[in-house]
Amino acid sequence: NGQSYFSTKISVATTTAPTALNVGGSGYFTGGIGIGILNTNAGTLQTSGNALIGGSLGVGTTSPGSTLSVAGNVYSSGFINSSNGYQMQGQLFGYASSTNFATILGIQAGGQSATTSAGQRYTTAVGYRALSANNSGLYNTALGALALAGNSGSGNHNVAVGFEALANNVSGGSNVAIGSQALEFALGGQNTAVGYGAGGNSSTFTNSGNTLLGYSAGSALTNGSDYNVLIGEFAGNSITTGYSNVLVGTNFNSNLTTGGNNIGLGSG
Repeated sequence: NGQSYFSTKISVATTTAPTALNVGGSGYFTGGIGIGILNTNAGTLQTSGNALIGGSLGVGTTSPGSTLSVAGNVYSSGFINSSNGYQMQGQLFGYASSTNFATILGIQAGGQSATTSAGQRYTTAVGYRALSANNSGLYNTALGALALAGNSGSGNHNVAVGFEALANNVSGGSNVAIGSQALEFALGGQNTAVGYGAGGNSSTFTNSGNTLLGYSAGSALTNGSDYNVLIGEFAGNSITTGYSNVLVGTNFNSNLTTGGNNIGLGSG
């Protein structure tokens, strides 16, 4: 009837038989292979329990580069769990932790030590290279490509939303920059800038305590330009080292560059 029964062990191309079936080479099957299961489908390997593989497993590839390598798409109807985050092309891409409370999403975002460093506590980085240099800063939030990218020192409690917002900050703390390139080159602390290029300048500078609201407001501020309040499109954009000034109005500058303790309201 085409069936054979053996009460002892079988060896094929080998003289040792430590288990019931031993094959000292490759095998070819026209049907399926069932482990603990009958009536398998042709060309399949099916098991009723767990499958343990001592090496790497390649799906759609004959040269797996990782424990599991898939050459194609992957579908899962359930969750995919990882205790070390997710990488893309060898770089950290996504990570969330209930240990250091970091949330990372983006190529090179959050610094490559984000999964282990206690210095990353309460960090949120979303976007390409957002907070990419961070290694000790705490409680920082960066949303946007290159937002807070240079924050490599003790800069804490910063919020940067927008492309290159606070991009060059190293250790300044308690800044809020909302808008593309807002406070892009600022190195100081306690600054608030809302609007494209607000407090942007074109080279690094250190100041503190400024409030800048409007497109390119305070865009010429430099070292020592502290405690200014500039509200309006291009407001105070001629001020360089001026301090403690309050200017409200579109393009309102009053030819002010270095003076302090002035109040102005108007436009043009």
